[in-house]
Amino acid sequence: MVKKEGDMLGCSNADATIIRLRRFVITISVLWTGAICVSLVANAYREYKDARKAAKIENRSTFNKDLAYRRWAAERGGVYVPATDKTPPNPHLSHVPERDITTPSGRQLTLVNPAYMTRQVHEIGAGHYHVQGHITSLNPIRPENAPDKWETAALEAIARGEVREVSMIAAMNGEAYMRLMQPLLVEKGCLKCHAAQGYKVGDIRGGISMSTPMKPHLAIARSSVMTLAVIHSAFWLAGLGGISFGGWKFKGQLIKCQKAEEERERLLKILAYKNEELESIMYVSAHDFRTPIINIMGYSSELTEDCKRLKAMLKELKISAETEPSFFRILDDNIPMSLKYISSSAVKVGILQKGLLAVCRVGREELNVETVDMNGLIAEIIINMQYQIKESKAAVNVSYLPPCQGDKEKLSQVFTNLLDNAIKYLDPNKAVQINVSGKADKETCVYCVEDNGIGIDPRYHDKIFEIFHQLDPAGAVEGQGLGLTIVRRIIQRQGGRVSVKSEVGKGSKFFIELPSFSRRGGP
Repeated sequence: MVKKEGDMLGCSNADATIIRLRRFVITISVLWTGAICVSLVANAYREYKDARKAAKIENRSTFNKDLAYRRWAAERGGVYVPATDKTPPNPHLSHVPERDITTPSGRQLTLVNPAYMTRQVHEIGAGHYHVQGHITSLNPIRPENAPDKWETAALEAIARGEVREVSMIAAMNGEAYMRLMQPLLVEKGCLKCHAAQGYKVGDIRGGISMSTPMKPHLAIARSSVMTLAVIHSAFWLAGLGGISFGGWKFKGQLIKCQKAEEERERLLKILAYKNEELESIMYVSAHDFRTPIINIMGYSSELTEDCKRLKAMLKELKISAETEPSFFRILDDNIPMSLKYISSSAVKVGILQKGLLAVCRVGREELNVETVDMNGLIAEIIINMQYQIKESKAAVNVSYLPPCQGDKEKLSQVFTNLLDNAIKYLDPNKAVQINVSGKADKETCVYCVEDNGIGIDPRYHDKIFEIFHQLDPAGAVEGQGLGLTIVRRIIQRQGGRVSVKSEVGKGSKFFIELPSFSRRGGP
């Protein structure tokens, strides 16, 4: 019979697999696209973050530069420069002695303190450099140093001690600027001008705000992001190409596999049809053999009786002494011997005919699959075989057997056959020992019938399940070689399998594997 398994070529359900492959390729493509997008967004975010960081660093550098020359001027008490329209005498320094001096040559000089210097530097820088500075205070001396809204909030936060630096992107004149505010602390050199205002060393006098336009930094970031976009696009296209190519190649293999599967299914159907046809022929032939076998045996009996009558008739006839021995030798020896051979052969053919019918019925009878209590089933078999067990003095040990799914009546036939074989093929030099055990997992139950009999040569492990195969046809054990064939067909029909492990002189182990849950049996 054909075992209709769907995984012989490993490519069952190829159409469904192709659909799953398409979904898999789409999923991988989406994941790849998502990964590329995430990477691009992350890198773009980093570029813009670096742009903000660069602008902040530029502000800090400018602030430190301003702080350096302020300290230089403060440590020297300010500097004198020619009084001009661009640098007129500072009215806020009128209280400082010698604010204005005249050189021996008659040049008019005026004192420029650090704050005055910083303001003028910022005014020059505003027209030449993109970084804008502004010296400011919450309590400014000159109105021009008054803070704007952002600077006020920053100075207040610094005055409260919440932060030592404030920076953020804010709008100035309709454009985005990175703004930074750091405090100006009163140093010893500052008291010359600011002691009259009540400041002491270490007090916060005000602050300097630095404002760097973000436009050039953002332009650099956008350029980098564009480069990253091109690189990521190249990787994305290459990845999609690789995924598509791999999917296309695999699909081609699946299509080939599908064609092979279709061809296999076609051949299986043909083979199944031929097997059914052959089985029908066997069944009909085995059934039809019954009549001629009965006729042969019947007419053989009649011929035996006819020979007896003919012998009696010959005795009444007068036959010459020379021919009489020949007649009676034919009637007493030759014809009875021939009829004996004919009858014994007819009996053998009849037994084979019954065996063929039994094999054919296994494949035709409907299965009644149910949960089988194997412990109870084996116990019933042992009770029914008490005579054979006592005659052979066999010790039968049964371990706990898990339940399985199968036809109880057919399984009883299987295990009866296996136990019967274990007794038949005993080793006369050993005490007969038979063990029945079982184990189960989530899908299968495996039962083992083990004996310590004569064993089987590994060369014949497959052949013993073939129809009419006998290891020793002329041996002392009677049989037609059908028992294990029936066992295998019964187990296969119930979705299981049978196997054997054995060596000559070391006994045999027959393994029966059956489903541990309900499922449709095989053919």
